Amino acid sequence: MPTTLLAVDIGGKGVRARLVRDDYGGITLVGATQFFKDPELEGIRAVEEVLAFIGAQVKEGVQAVSIACAGEIFEHRKVVISPNAHYLDGINLGDLVEKRYGVECILGNDMEMAAPGMHYMAGQPSGTVIAITWSSGIGVRVLRGGKAVSDYSELGHMVLDTGPLAPICGCGQRGHAEALIGGVVLTNQVRQLSVWRGYACGHNGKDLMHPLTLLDQAYENSMDWARQMYAQIAHVMGVFIHNLLVFTPDANAILLKGTVAHKALRLPGIGEEIRSVIKKYAMVSRIANVPFILVPGQDSRPGEPDDDTFYGCALLAREYPSLKK
Repeated sequence: MPTTLLAVDIGGKGVRARLVRDDYGGITLVGATQFFKDPELEGIRAVEEVLAFIGAQVKEGVQAVSIACAGEIFEHRKVVISPNAHYLDGINLGDLVEKRYGVECILGNDMEMAAPGMHYMAGQPSGTVIAITWSSGIGVRVLRGGKAVSDYSELGHMVLDTGPLAPICGCGQRGHAEALIGGVVLTNQVRQLSVWRGYACGHNGKDLMHPLTLLDQAYENSMDWARQMYAQIAHVMGVFIHNLLVFTPDANAILLKGTVAHKALRLPGIGEEIRSVIKKYAMVSRIANVPFILVPGQDSRPGEPDDDTFYGCALLAREYPSLKK
C-alpha cells in the first residue's frame, strides 16, 4: 500500500523537511519544503528545537519519519558523531522521534540517502555509478543497481595533502579533500581575498553577493586570481575523482550534485580541466572517459538541487520491515 512519510535532511545549512508519498511504482514529493535554521542553542536544548521542528511537520496520515544526517549512524537509529550537527552526537534520534510522536523513524547517513536519490533523479543509470555531493562538504557513495555497495561514505575525508601545514578539516584532521575544496572552505577563502582586494561579498547572511558567486563572476571576467583559484580547485577535484575511479574501474557514470558542483561544472573549461587531470594520472584509459552527470540536470527528473535526499529517504524507508509493500 502507498506510504506517506516525512523526509528530513539535517545538514550544514540547517534542517529541511518535506512530505513524500511512495506508491512503490513511483515517489512523489508533496507540498513545499519546510526549513529550520541551525539551532541557536547547544546540547540537549538544540536537540529539543530539532525535535519540535520535526513534530510540527508530522501531519495526520504520516506513517514514518526518515532522517538523513551527516556523520556516523549506528543501526539506523543513533547519531554517533556528526560533523555538521555536533549537538546530535550520541543521540538516539530514532527512539526520541518514535516515543514522542508515535510514528516509526529510520535514520541514515546523508550520503546513504542522497546517493540513491541522485541515481533515481538521474533516470536510474545501469551498472556501477559513483555519486558525489560537492557542496558545503564532500560526500561519496558507490552504487550498483541503485544500491550502495558500502556503508561507508566519508570519502570526502580522503587525504590529498600530507604536508604539516595542510589545512585542517572540520573533523579535526589535516589535508582532507573537504578541507581543500569543500564549499565552506572555498567560501572563506574568497571572503578573505575579497577583504584584501576591496570587493564586497556576503558575510553572516547579510544581503551582499555570495563569495562563490563573486568567484564565478571573476572567473567569467578572466580575472587572474579567480582563474588561478579555479585551476587549483579543478586539479584537486581531478585527483580526487581519479582516486575514486582507481578503486571503481567499472564505473559507468559519475553523478555530481551540490552548490559547488553546479557552479564549477557550468563554467566554461572547468569540467574539461578536471578531466584532463584524471587523464594525466590514469593508467587505464577507460577511467578517464567516464561521463559526468549533474543532478538535477537537463536529463534529470524535475526537482530542486537537494531533492535527491528526500527521494533517498523514501527509498531507504522501503527497507524498513513494517513499511515494505
